[in-house]
Amino acid sequence: MGGDIYAALLMAERELFVICNNCSSEVSPYVTECPYCGHRLRKRAPDIKKQRKQDEKQAKRDEKRAAKQRTRLRAEYEGGSSASYLYSPARPRMTIALVVVAVVASLIARSGIGGVSDFMVENLSYYRGGGTDVWTIFTAPFLQYWFGYGFISLGVFAMFGSGVERRFGWWAVLLVWLIGGAFGILAESLIVSFPSTFGAYGAATCAFVAWMLVVLKQEDLRDHDTLGLCAVAGVLCALPIATASASAWTLFGGIVAGAICGAVLARVEAKPVY
Repeated sequence: MGGDIYAALLMAERELFVICNNCSSEVSPYVTECPYCGHRLRKRAPDIKKQRKQDEKQAKRDEKRAAKQRTRLRAEYEGGSSASYLYSPARPRMTIALVVVAVVASLIARSGIGGVSDFMVENLSYYRGGGTDVWTIFTAPFLQYWFGYGFISLGVFAMFGSGVERRFGWWAVLLVWLIGGAFGILAESLIVSFPSTFGAYGAATCAFVAWMLVVLKQEDLRDHDTLGLCAVAGVLCALPIATASASAWTLFGGIVAGAICGAVLARVEAKPVY
């Protein structure tokens, strides 16, 4: 409402008058000669329709500028709006690094390079009861053996992990990856008789749940696309049905880890955006 009034006043002010360079009189902007001294103001009368379109475009630009200013002010006075993080210039470097490492490791593991692929599968995946080291619960999330499974898992983690990193820093998204990935793998390994678990499914679920809890606690969910969030949640829940690579127990472990991480991060003050 305020933006519309501002734009209308701005257009009215522009259409009110112009100043004659000869006698300094205020005259209509739609005349070619000054009615007081006869000085020629312009070569021809302005195109009223064209001028009106230009004024409307300028008014829209002014309104966008005012909306951005309102967003910044709301972030200042309300302690950081969720919408303000959408325009944050900060790059989620840790999130990008984790995704890139996972993509490179997955490609190498699937490349069939002599000795290298077998070594990664045997030493980085988690096999319960096979003499596997405990630290493989942290390395197994970096291996995605099927394209669709890996694309969805890493894509969801990139979207919501970047939101966590922009709010709290690199350490937060690193913990979300490690804890979510480990919980997802342990949940399946403790329940399934002969598990062979890998992939970032648990880390992606953890990032989504933690991000949701932080937004619900500290911010306003209405600043985000609710239908889009429901679609992401539906894809994560349907993934165990769509492919055997994803496990419902890994999903459960990611949800538990996300609830823990979200509860902790919701008590941490988010870093300023601007």
